[in-house]
Amino acid sequence: MSTPVLLFTIIVRIILLGFERIFLKILGRSFTEDYSLAITTVFFGFGSLALFPFAIMYIEISEMYVFPIISSIFYSIAFWMYTASFKEGDISLVTPLYNFNLIFLLFFSTILFGEEVTLLKIIGVLSIFLGLSYLNKGSSFQNSLKLVLKDKSAQLMISASLLMAIGRIVDSFASTEYFRSEVYAFLIYLFITSILIIILVFKKQITEPYHVVRENPVISVVSGIGNAFSYLSLIIAIEYLDISLVEPISALNIFLAMILARILFKEDITQRLIAASLIVLGVFLILVPIVL
Repeated sequence: MSTPVLLFTIIVRIILLGFERIFLKILGRSFTEDYSLAITTVFFGFGSLALFPFAIMYIEISEMYVFPIISSIFYSIAFWMYTASFKEGDISLVTPLYNFNLIFLLFFSTILFGEEVTLLKIIGVLSIFLGLSYLNKGSSFQNSLKLVLKDKSAQLMISASLLMAIGRIVDSFASTEYFRSEVYAFLIYLFITSILIIILVFKKQITEPYHVVRENPVISVVSGIGNAFSYLSLIIAIEYLDISLVEPISALNIFLAMILARILFKEDITQRLIAASLIVLGVFLILVPIVL
């Protein structure tokens, strides 16, 4: 893949991620009750349909399906929490917390693969925590962190980022070794949708996705398609670049999401832009040295 095409792929991911947060907020605000599970199901259901035409020609029965199934189990719960966090909190608060998955990735890489902990990585982690203190500013650094970590929407996003980090580890291994990008992305979305439907059946909420689509048909479809191609662009990018470089570049979507949140929902983002800058800086310090 040429450099301009690869760059375009990453830019597409950044833009789609930025708008994804807005779409989820709109869908969540449409209901007084918690429809997070149904919204997540719709999100991935339409994503599966969008990816199907690109994957159908290359799908083969394989025992390697165990990898996307494992990844999908973690992603199903993660994105359920992820969707709920946008309903509960401000976009400008929870979006930067998504990047907690990089701290978890660093932890897992160190424990599982013996990856070296360098001074730059330590500074990166500290930069992320310093950024967190600017998301909800208190009387001190410690109080600021407490304000963030006690927030329900923040707790949901941090928990989601932990599960996403596990999924990303499986992705980085299986998606490039055993599958075409289109097939792997489709399988992930298909399995996530299937798992979420099973949960809906057990919770006796199987009709709720219909209500979500009926309430916001255009947003439902557009959000699912956008999310699908955002993930596909990630899978394509990590075939040519280390995920350690793709993820920090993708983190730039924070700024787009915040600007859109200010325009559409009148969120006060002045202080949180400082937080976002420190968090993105931390992400680069943690991951970029890995590929240098």
